[in-house]
Amino acid sequence: MLLRKSKKSEKNQNIYATDGNLSELDKLRLELIEAKYALDAAYSILQNVTEPDLIDSAIYELKSVQMRYTFLHKKFVELSA
Repeated sequence: MLLRKSKKSEKNQNIYATDGNLSELDKLRLELIEAKYALDAAYSILQNVTEPDLIDSAIYELKSVQMRYTFLHKKFVELSA
């Protein structure tokens, strides 16, 4: 699975370049986007590994990224409410 740049991700990269001027909500939004990319990558790795040790590693990585995404999403909802 290849990650393609969308216009939306290019916009976020431009915002990311001016990190000093971002609000807390915008920073959290960017972290959520990064976590989403990491989640996609973890799913892709899990689908493509065949060795038992690598499968275990991919499962732990996926669980870790899922927990991070869930945490960031909860914080984002709290701040935007």
